[in-house]
Amino acid sequence: MPIECLCHNLSLGLKPNEGWPAIYPNPNNGHFTLSLSNTIEHPVTARLIDSQGRVVWEALLMEGSWEVGGEGQLASGVYSLQMIGGRETRSVKIVVR
Repeated sequence: MPIECLCHNLSLGLKPNEGWPAIYPNPNNGHFTLSLSNTIEHPVTARLIDSQGRVVWEALLMEGSWEVGGEGQLASGVYSLQMIGGRETRSVKIVVR
């Protein structure tokens, strides 16, 4: 089942010590919003990884805010959102109930 991604205009980027994604709500029901508040310097690859290490969603993000998933599209559990931009990689845990 494909996971939807709706894009909105906001700024996005990863800079040293900045750029942590805002994820809300967290915990969620499988539908959440992901946004970053900094000016982008490089495209950012976002990957949502389940507890088995499978990539369940991936997108190349240039700028914006994204609504990921939909109610019931992600199984309950803990996911890792991996953000890769330039030479930096960051991970944030996301809980789906």
